[in-house]
Amino acid sequence: VPDEPPIARARAELKGLGLHPASLPLGVDIETWLKEGRTGWDAFPNTGQGKIDAQTGPLTEALTDPNIRLETGAHVDWLETAPDGKSIAAIHYTQNGAQMTLSPKLVILSAGAINSAAILLRSPSAKGKGLANSSDQVGRNFMNHNSSAMLAIDPRRRNTSVYQKTLMLNDYYLSDGKGGKPLGNVQLLGKIDGNMLKANVKTMPKFVLDFMASHAVDWYLMCEDLPDPESRIMVDGKEIVMQWRRSNMQSLEGLTKVMRENLRACGYPIVLSRP
Repeated sequence: VPDEPPIARARAELKGLGLHPASLPLGVDIETWLKEGRTGWDAFPNTGQGKIDAQTGPLTEALTDPNIRLETGAHVDWLETAPDGKSIAAIHYTQNGAQMTLSPKLVILSAGAINSAAILLRSPSAKGKGLANSSDQVGRNFMNHNSSAMLAIDPRRRNTSVYQKTLMLNDYYLSDGKGGKPLGNVQLLGKIDGNMLKANVKTMPKFVLDFMASHAVDWYLMCEDLPDPESRIMVDGKEIVMQWRRSNMQSLEGLTKVMRENLRACGYPIVLSRP
């Protein structure tokens, strides 16, 4: 996806500092997206065909096969093992309030880090700790990126971009740039507007927030956290319990510091950030 002029300028400014901005890999048909409305990127499913998500990508095509069926409104409760305990004999799930059972030849558990762990922990096993959990590691070492939004504001220049999420920076992913420890990845956010800022800064007048947003280039700073066995997913009956312990926040602090310096050097006198 090509840079719009304000982002092309930001790319050139970062290159001028000796950094290596790169194009962000995107699953988007930008022409179709913009035809449906001149809106920025967001984190929600697209009802049209502009965003290549799970449905517009593989799922729609897969469902043309008569041997593939998608069950909707279904919640997997637990998995039943075969008598030898080496394979899954049945999936027990709730669909529209009814208890259902399905016995396929092959089961692939791919429900994400939280729900996959919860399904395994709820499933009966010989040792009573859930399936595949003889090590007591299922649900442990939960990791979630440490992240922060950063607004680089130049009151003299408007950011007229509609779809600005085309740029990333990995110069600090393997080190801090000075031979120190890794920091993280930097990429553009979808365009922030005054309404989004108002939700987080309720006391500031809307016209001020509108001005800030229209003169800002919006960045997303993302750092790895570290595995901790006490940072974990647990279940309490039907409830999922998350016990998440933050770690490696010093990397986010370091990345925030170096990017604030870089963006000011690029000519943005106001740089704001919030985890």
